Amino acid sequence: MIWKKVDDGFYLVFEPGDKVIESFTKFCKDHHLRTGIFSGIGAFSKITLGHYNITTKRYMEKDVSDSLEVLSVNGNVTIKEKEPFVHMHAIVSDANMNFYGGHVIEAEVSVTLELHVTDFRETLHREFDEELGLFTIK
Repeated sequence: MIWKKVDDGFYLVFEPGDKVIESFTKFCKDHHLRTGIFSGIGAFSKITLGHYNITTKRYMEKDVSDSLEVLSVNGNVTIKEKEPFVHMHAIVSDANMNFYGGHVIEAEVSVTLELHVTDFRETLHREFDEELGLFTIK
């Protein structure tokens, strides 16, 4: 991944083979990015998407491996258990124009992923919510 500091945060350019959540989380730790929002576009070779089932309190996962166009990726960075937590959602399409979307568990870049990250001055924290079974912003 290459990156550049911009007025309101960072511009990240992921390279082929980069694991998105893993690489982005490491970037956040290395650059003391604790809270922010991001959006981007690009292309993946594979993605694991999640959909949260409120009844079972578990993510149902779907793996998609194909030449995937990233139509939109967005989310936030917060602090969860004293570490940066990347919460990302994406919509992707395959060569047949089938669309897939949801919570990004992990994804691998095929060509590039370009993210504009806005760094916030305030720090937001996630705490576990027993009723929902998730870490939510408090």
